[in-house]
Amino acid sequence: MESLKARKKNITLVFNRPKHAGNIGSVARCAKNMGIGDVVVVTREEPDMEKIRQMSTHLALDVVERIRFVDSLDEALGSFHFIAGTTARTGSMRQPSGNPREVARTLVDVSQKNKVAILFGPEDIGLTNDELRRCQALITIPTSEKLRSLNLSHAALIVCYEIFLASTTVSSREPVSTTISSSARSLTLERASAICSSSI
Repeated sequence: MESLKARKKNITLVFNRPKHAGNIGSVARCAKNMGIGDVVVVTREEPDMEKIRQMSTHLALDVVERIRFVDSLDEALGSFHFIAGTTARTGSMRQPSGNPREVARTLVDVSQKNKVAILFGPEDIGLTNDELRRCQALITIPTSEKLRSLNLSHAALIVCYEIFLASTTVSSREPVSTTISSSARSLTLERASAICSSSI
């Protein structure tokens, strides 16, 4: 059985008020890595295109040249049928969220006939509750409790990778053997025994 291919021309990454131009360039490269070509940035400041191009490298300049800069979130999201918002914070006041792998399956399905936006907030505070209420799905990337904040481009890459993975053909993946041969098992036990003996 084959899984659906995401219609990546229907998927756009939307960044609301990013703080650093370099992050915009980095996310453009991440998008290109995973086959997504459209990026929208909400900002009222003049973008530092030199810094954006520098961080995207020449490999993703085609994505950079297509970035759409808008003044408001309303303008950014107006043409989309389905919005998935990213957040590190969860709570009773927010709708349930899923991890990127879970939500990616939904996005692949929805993208078949709808324009999908994946919404990211500012690096320092993320999306507000009001902004998250615009979303039909929420994505939370599991992280260590010691540091939950992710770099913007890292978060974008994880989400884009899961969409890429969810839309690959199941039958094309090579089966991975999880069975350890008896000879390998014996060798492993011998090594473990030797280690234990030497530490006594």
